[in-house]
Amino acid sequence: RLAREKVDAQERDEAASRSREASPPSAPRDTTTARAAAERELSESLRKVRAAQAAQALANRRAAEERQQLQTALREAREVAAQNAAHSREELQQERQRRAALQQEAEREAATTEVQLATAQQRLATREAAAKKEATGLEAMLIDAQSRLEALEQE
Repeated sequence: RLAREKVDAQERDEAASRSREASPPSAPRDTTTARAAAERELSESLRKVRAAQAAQALANRRAAEERQQLQTALREAREVAAQNAAHSREELQQERQRRAALQQEAEREAATTEVQLATAQQRLATREAAAKKEATGLEAMLIDAQSRLEALEQE
């Protein structure tokens, strides 16, 4: 907006300058009149320059304020990003620790299950052997009983 106002002021100055060139003012009658006209033109030019300088200074202040706001926003965004990254790293570390603990627990359970399975298989084998031994003993008793029975029947 300030730049546009500055451009408008320059365009007005150029238009006034062209109109003065197109229709030159009547020659001053004396040097006092010429001097007063020159002073007025100088005063007007000085006023325009000061107005342009003020507009430029205002634009510079606003640009500096905006730059400061952007730098602050960028700094805050970086801080938030750094905090989020730290939080994410912490969560990731916790997740890794949780998974490692679960893996260890699963391995312990698997080892315990293997031991229990081996123990059960060993007991089963022991019982099977005992059952076979008992069955063999019973078969021997049965054969012996059959032999006695046949012997008794033959007598």
